[in-house]
Amino acid sequence: MMLGNTESSQRGILSPKQALKLANMYLQNAFNAKDEDPEIARVLYHDIEALLSQAKKSVKQSEDQTMIQEITVTYHELGKLRASLHYVGSDLAKGTGNLG
Repeated sequence: MMLGNTESSQRGILSPKQALKLANMYLQNAFNAKDEDPEIARVLYHDIEALLSQAKKSVKQSEDQTMIQEITVTYHELGKLRASLHYVGSDLAKGTGNLG
């Protein structure tokens, strides 16, 4: 069974509010996992980026200021996670990671 394809297709059915909520759940789990298993935190990091990108695209069209602020806060927290993961030798360490 190929879960990767199922996961990405299921992500698309989320509303912007649901995508943001899931991103924040992943963010909390990533912060919890970063010291014990940084690889799990890195996987979650990339999933969070995808969820935030999805939410941001939808919200830009609606100009919902509350959601825009919430997405901004989550991106800020994602930056803290990025810094704490010390992405040595990766695109993130080189500053080419896409945070939005």
